[in-house]
Amino acid sequence: MAVGVVKLQAVAQDGMRVPASAGAGSFRREEKLQGYLETAKQRVVELKQQLNDDPGADHRRREAARVRAAKEREARIQAALDRLPEQGEIKRRQGKKPEDAPASTTDPDATVMKRGDGGFRPAYNLQYGTDVESRIIVGVDVATTGSDQGQRVPMREQVVERCGQAPEPWLVDGGYPGHGQLDTVADQTEVLAPVPKARETRAAAGGQARNRGLQRLLVRGLDKVKGVALLFALSHNLMRRVQLLPAWFGIGTGSSAAPEMLA
Repeated sequence: MAVGVVKLQAVAQDGMRVPASAGAGSFRREEKLQGYLETAKQRVVELKQQLNDDPGADHRRREAARVRAAKEREARIQAALDRLPEQGEIKRRQGKKPEDAPASTTDPDATVMKRGDGGFRPAYNLQYGTDVESRIIVGVDVATTGSDQGQRVPMREQVVERCGQAPEPWLVDGGYPGHGQLDTVADQTEVLAPVPKARETRAAAGGQARNRGLQRLLVRGLDKVKGVALLFALSHNLMRRVQLLPAWFGIGTGSSAAPEMLA
């Protein structure tokens, strides 16, 4: 931005649903999860007692590892139970019974989402905001809901915080427009979106991330998935930087900032 490479004259936002590291069979409803939680808690108590009863060093190390594994399973099941209200709200908006909402015992943050082939699989919704002219990624986020509606305002706030200004206009595809979202930013940003049929936006970073290998997540949990999304954004920006080096250093742009940067 200092040398005018990233101008934020327009930002395009797109989302990509990436399969999670959780199988469909790991999703359970509340009744099952409560039963699993009680079993897990009892297992931790039993293993702790065995650990205390045997003073042998080798045996204690093995038992300690088993206790840690049991505690981790208990924590995952509890996290799955804690996620049920959010999953239930998603079900409610879909016109389904909230009490039928399941959560994963292996990756509680994962959500079953509709994919491009019409199937439903556990996934995360990775969001990228890209400066249209330079194609530098200026915003990264991860959502645990399959819908892109509701993702525009948080991305705009992130870009403004990072870059110090709001882009004008903001380009999105047909999955983003919603009256509430449009009204929220109407006095700050002009939103350009197709109506009513969705199509890809310009400078879509999601498709490029797929081409570079972001086909499936190998980590679990929202924080780790955000780390993966950021790594792909950093790699993308480094490759774009190589292509943008002349403008980056003010060559051919009329900028006088290059000598200062190099100094």
